[in-house]
Amino acid sequence: MTINQSRRSLLKAAPLAGLAALPAARATAKEFTPSLHWDETTDVLVIGFGGAGAVTAVTAADLGKKVLIVEKMPAPGGNTAVSAGGFMCPDDISKALAYLKGTFSYCEADMDEKLVELFAKRSFDLNRFIKKLDPEAGTFVYGYAGFKNLEGADVIKRYRVKRKKNAPRRGAGDCLFDVLQQAVAKRSIPVWLEAPAVSLIKRGDEVLGAVVRRGGKEVNVRANLGVVLCTGGYEFDK
Repeated sequence: MTINQSRRSLLKAAPLAGLAALPAARATAKEFTPSLHWDETTDVLVIGFGGAGAVTAVTAADLGKKVLIVEKMPAPGGNTAVSAGGFMCPDDISKALAYLKGTFSYCEADMDEKLVELFAKRSFDLNRFIKKLDPEAGTFVYGYAGFKNLEGADVIKRYRVKRKKNAPRRGAGDCLFDVLQQAVAKRSIPVWLEAPAVSLIKRGDEVLGAVVRRGGKEVNVRANLGVVLCTGGYEFDK
C-alpha cells in the first residue's frame, strides 16, 4: 500500500463502509534501512480503534489475516462511541444511489461517483452485517432522509443498535461500538491502548509498517500486507 492509497481502495473490502468515511490521510514517514530492527510483525496494522478501525480489523481477521490494532487513547471507541450511533441502511441500492447523488447536486459539491456507489452498496448490507457480528443485537429505525424532496428519499432509513435487555443505560454510540468491540475480542485480535503511531515506515513509496510509541518506547511494527489509517476523529486530534 502506498502513502497515497485512495479512499476508494481502502473501502472496497469494508462491509461497514457506511459507518464512517475514511479521510485521505497524511502522515510523517521514516525511510527503511537494512539496519532497522522490526520489534513486531503482523499482516495488517490498524491505526485507530473506533468504528472504522474495528470493522477493518474484523474484516481482515475473517479473511484469515493476522491483525494488530493500535490506539493512542486509554480506551477504544473514538468518535463512534460518543456519537448518536446511527447508520444509514436503505431499502433499495439504486434508489439510495440516486438520493445520495442528489445531495451532492443539491449542495453543488464535488463527488467521487465510484465512492458514492460503493457507499450505497455497502450501506444496504449494514443491518445484516451487525447481525452477523452479534446475532442478539437488535436495530431500530430512528430517522429518515434529511432531504425528503430529493429522488429516492423514500428508501433512506437510519438505524441504531438497541440497548440489550437489563443492560446499563448508555448512549446509542456505546451500543453500536459494543457490538464492534465484542467482535474484535471474539476474534482475539490484539489491541495496544495508549500506543500512538508516531510515523509510517516506508521504502520509497511502499509503506512497510509504522513506529508506535508503547510503554514509553518506540516500537517498529512490520505490516506484511498493509497499514490502514483509521484516525479520522477530529475531536481527538490536538
